[in-house]
Amino acid sequence: MRLLAIHTHPVQYVAPQFRWLAAHTSLEVLYLCRQNFSPAGQQPDPGFGQPLCWDQPLLEGYASAFLTEGGLAAIEGLQGLRLLPAVLRWVHRSRPDAVLLFNHAPWLVGGLAGLLPRLGIPLLLRTEATDAVRLRTPGLALLRDLGLRWIYRRSALVCPISGHGRRHLEVRCVPPERICLASYAPDTTWLEAQRRQWQPQAAAQRQRIGIPDQAPVLLYAGRLAEEKDVLLIAVALALLPLEERRTLHLISVGSGPLESEWNRRLSALLGDHFHPLGFLNQGEIGRAYAMADALVLPSRHSETWGLVVHEALAFGCQALLSHRVGCARDLLALGQPIRCFPAGHAPGLAAVLRQWLTDPHAAPVEPCADLPDVLDFPKALLAALQARRL
Repeated sequence: MRLLAIHTHPVQYVAPQFRWLAAHTSLEVLYLCRQNFSPAGQQPDPGFGQPLCWDQPLLEGYASAFLTEGGLAAIEGLQGLRLLPAVLRWVHRSRPDAVLLFNHAPWLVGGLAGLLPRLGIPLLLRTEATDAVRLRTPGLALLRDLGLRWIYRRSALVCPISGHGRRHLEVRCVPPERICLASYAPDTTWLEAQRRQWQPQAAAQRQRIGIPDQAPVLLYAGRLAEEKDVLLIAVALALLPLEERRTLHLISVGSGPLESEWNRRLSALLGDHFHPLGFLNQGEIGRAYAMADALVLPSRHSETWGLVVHEALAFGCQALLSHRVGCARDLLALGQPIRCFPAGHAPGLAAVLRQWLTDPHAAPVEPCADLPDVLDFPKALLAALQARRL
């Protein structure tokens, strides 16, 4: 099978999927831009404001090309439609049996959904769409619904990332035989190697930043931004009884527009029990997970899955999640140590923090067991294509 995959830019957790598909199909990958893949990491990530460095090769093991040299800003929204003629020329040259689209440039995806079926080329859509993690105005919700229904009708296969996503498709009358559910996931093999590297150093790393061996350690890892609702953590911690708050330490990993306010409020609240490590690249963040006992992620919206939760669970941490973190229900159903609270509700988060502090339950003996794996998606995709003889 000749398969053309179209993605916005190289992504760490997608590269192993492309390598697997390249080993089992004739795969070519077209990246729309070079976001996070500029020479020597010179182009900062728009979310973190920092260059990202990758410990794993993102382009090895499969054929790939870049359509443009810019970043994501040049292909977002209606601007993405400007790339439609160039993408169609690429499709014509590649002559694929099917096109795999990652639904991150919706206007371009809509244009391709209208044209590829007319060319007799099946459209396979990998989508994050869900109705559970973001609130919209009625007018915007209606326009989105009409557009997505139109795209889904023209897709030979739709691959949601979560149970929320599958329900989203079912509500829009996508037939079960055209739904291929495969959860988002990092490379659990790589995570297990990181755990073996960093876990033996946990006590030394704690000592280095002034955390006692038996102290409960809470971790926040991610963008310090409004959609993550990080300042809710400070409000919830202030609601804890003083004797309980004094026992815990909070490690912060990440950067973003709320960084100054976050550091100021947590320092005032926790003093030297607050440990801001700033932005850590891929190969460094394992030391934060190794030191932590639990991850907190209070996202208010736009957290369609939450790969950071996978990473924390793989290190044996518990996870304290708002109900709008997309992976919460799916991973809880797998028996992972997750506690949920209503998004935006400080007393709810404070109650979950108290449960964790006063009545902890053991983390898994084998932290990576029963977690979705990065190769689940390409394997499920190929099995569905073979079953349908596409």
